[in-house]
Amino acid sequence: MTVLELWLFAEKIKCIKLQNYSVNFIQEYYLQDAVFIDFIDLKYVAGATKHDYARDNPLRKFCALQLHYQNNNGEHEAVHQAILNSSDIINLYLEYEGTYWLDSEFDPRSRGINFSCEFHVHDDDEDREDCQIKLE
Repeated sequence: MTVLELWLFAEKIKCIKLQNYSVNFIQEYYLQDAVFIDFIDLKYVAGATKHDYARDNPLRKFCALQLHYQNNNGEHEAVHQAILNSSDIINLYLEYEGTYWLDSEFDPRSRGINFSCEFHVHDDDEDREDCQIKLE
């Protein structure tokens, strides 16, 4: 089982803490190795979350932001190939671009001070405020 599968399993059983720990690991793993989620895993996540919207599914949002970031930072061919080879990925990407319509330079792999829990699951605004305290 990969961490991506673990995150999706945690979503099914409503284990928010496990989802949040998993996404932290995902971000740190890809940032540390200076790589992006590969096509197979991206296709898996896009397919498994295709009935969700990025604003409601942090893992889907992470994948969409990754594609956006790659496209803006010289990885055009990788994004182009992913979109050409999967209708689920193109839907994920276009949903993000259509919803957020930003020219963001934000690297979704980076958990900087301002985005430390950007891809965490939160029940409400209060939960978001003390998210980091609960994870420690």
